[in-house]
Order: sequence, then C-alpha cells, then structure tokens
Amino acid sequence: MANIDIGPTVLEAAGIATPRAMDGRSFLGLASGELPADPWRHALLYEYYWEFNFPHTPTTFALRSERYKFIEYHGIWDLDEFYDLQEDPQEQHNLILDPQYKRLVAQYRKDLNDRLIAAKANRVPFNSKRGLGAHYRLKSGSHAADFPPEFYRDN
Repeated sequence: MANIDIGPTVLEAAGIATPRAMDGRSFLGLASGELPADPWRHALLYEYYWEFNFPHTPTTFALRSERYKFIEYHGIWDLDEFYDLQEDPQEQHNLILDPQYKRLVAQYRKDLNDRLIAAKANRVPFNSKRGLGAHYRLKSGSHAADFPPEFYRDN
C-alpha cells in the first residue's frame, strides 16, 4: 500500500467509484480480509516530470517493490540507482553497476519502461510558458555565469 491508495480507499468506503484519472487502488478489501494480501501490487511506479520552475530537477521515473528500488533519470548526467531495501534500507549503496545485480537491474528497467509505455507516460509533457519563469538570481549569490540585469533580485 502507498499514500496514493488512501483516496480510492476513502471513496470506496463512501460508496463512490474511483475516477479513472486517479492513481492508486482501494485497500478496503485488504483491510477487511476479503482480498488476499499477496500479490496485491508487485511494485509502485513513481513519476516526476521536469518543470520550468525547477530546471535542474530531471524527469525521474522509479519502480519500487517491497525489496528493491530502481530509479531512472532523464535530462541530467546522474547515474541511475538500484537499491536492495532489505539489505540497505537507508539506500546508501547504489548497486546499479554491481555485476551481481545486472540481470535484476535489466528486468526492473524493462518493467519500468513497459509500465510507462502502457500508461502512455513515456514522454515528458511540456506546457506553454506564461512568462520568463523562475529566472531570478540573488545579487549576493554565486557569479558563475553572466545573467541579464532583469534576472537579478535583491532577496
């Protein structure tokens, strides 16, 4: 279960159908013992899409099962990540390059991309900009690049 399952669960308890556009699944049947707990969900899909206001935060997709977490980045040079949550619950040891996990990483990458394709979520959506965006810089900030005067703010 995940936090995205709370809304559908509350709606089902109230006798209201979950809208198709809403993520998550009701766990009312699990909580009441009417449904078996295993396998309720193999893995949870995480999606974060690049935004104009946060240009240095890449589009990120992840697949998290009870034991493993696979994270794939798009738009920056970061290394993808793979963690064994049973052995490393604090996610301190990225196993993405460990030969022992090569086959498992490939399976998670395939599963992730299959889910994105099935959900038509394998593209980065862009909306029309309504202005210059979040371009302001602190005058007292770093001076690594030259910006036009209108990009600066006092605080």
